[in-house]
Amino acid sequence: MIPWLPAATIDPSCIQKPMTSVKSMVPLPFSISNLPTAVSTMDSIDSMDSDSSDSGGRPIAVEEPAGELYTALPHGEITRQIIGASIEVLNSLKPGLEEKIYENALIHELTLRGVETENQKVFPVRYKDHPVGRLIPDLIVEGQVIVDTKVVTAFNETHLAQMLGYLAITGLKVGLLVNFHHSTLQWKRVQR
Repeated sequence: MIPWLPAATIDPSCIQKPMTSVKSMVPLPFSISNLPTAVSTMDSIDSMDSDSSDSGGRPIAVEEPAGELYTALPHGEITRQIIGASIEVLNSLKPGLEEKIYENALIHELTLRGVETENQKVFPVRYKDHPVGRLIPDLIVEGQVIVDTKVVTAFNETHLAQMLGYLAITGLKVGLLVNFHHSTLQWKRVQR
């Protein structure tokens, strides 16, 4: 049993080959093949959540997610690129700024990397064929992944519910919550 992961998240049958994080060199003893890819509550785990911590309670820092794990997920390569760009933004700007600053810097970093972005795209919201409002997600990357930048102490169920709503209304399948509050980037991949 690894002390920094909850007991419910380790199933010996899903251990295939360890992945090692770049900075901490802590083995991550799971494989994506048997882990859930949908997140519905804070107790659910996604195969690539960043908010794991080591036995000292410190977050595990990774430079960029391992490509082999992400490419197996729907839109995994795009998600990996977003996380890598987000890490670059946080390393340059440091924590403590407003959410919009990180969002703008992320758009710029993704553009520099040749990744297509749309920010503040408006989606009409209808109820029984009646217009009831509009939805404006922070960022859509490559027309396939919604990115919602946050500066919060921790993700909560409201953030996940909001992302699931974004995915339902836009018709997209994958969303990424990215938290710039801490010195180590935190993210949560959401899939419907």
